Amino acid sequence: NNTIGLIDNASTLSLNGSAQITFYSLGDSIQPYLLKNGVRCDEADICNITSYNTTTGTLVSQVSSFSNYTTQAAIACGTITSSITLTENLTSSDDCFTIGAANIVIDGAGFSITGDGTGQGIDANTKQNITIHNLTLINFSDGIRMTSVTASSYYDLLLINNSNNHFSVVAGSDQLFENNTINGGGTGISITTTAYDISVRNNFVNSTSYGLRLQGTSNNTFTNNTISAYN
Repeated sequence: NNTIGLIDNASTLSLNGSAQITFYSLGDSIQPYLLKNGVRCDEADICNITSYNTTTGTLVSQVSSFSNYTTQAAIACGTITSSITLTENLTSSDDCFTIGAANIVIDGAGFSITGDGTGQGIDANTKQNITIHNLTLINFSDGIRMTSVTASSYYDLLLINNSNNHFSVVAGSDQLFENNTINGGGTGISITTTAYDISVRNNFVNSTSYGLRLQGTSNNTFTNNTISAYN
């Protein structure tokens, strides 16, 4: 069940403090994280992962003391069908996250995703009840692109140097973009193609292209935003 546990007291066990532990038959397609007593530890010397075989699901780690160890699936760019919370900064070639289901929360937990100048940081099509917050998206073509999405919210985001659009709504309705900061890059906020009932409030936009682009859209609300553009 991806858990290995020992009493965290070497003298009680009559064993020394360090050991090699092995997990078998893990189902992760990429190397998972290793946690000690529920806290990630594989980034430090206390539980270095020495190998992970994606075919057999075998993970080997050197640990510095006896305790309770478990694995946790690592987060990587790709299609997501359940809510996620980032635990580290990510980098991406082309698209990072494609939202493949409704009722998804992406909690950036203060971390960032940096692209290679192409693709979308986060992309969704015909989904509903999406929440994206507390995240930095850097150097994509589009930071966030929502197509025919409804009943969703995006807040406490930092969008930097996304070359086409930082935040793009194509069609869709009933969306809230609030308390976000946009710097550099292309169009700050783009709302087009029959999108309606989009609320934009308390945002700071400083773009090298259009600060705000509206085309074929109606019944939107803009409140207390600071929007500027320069080139």
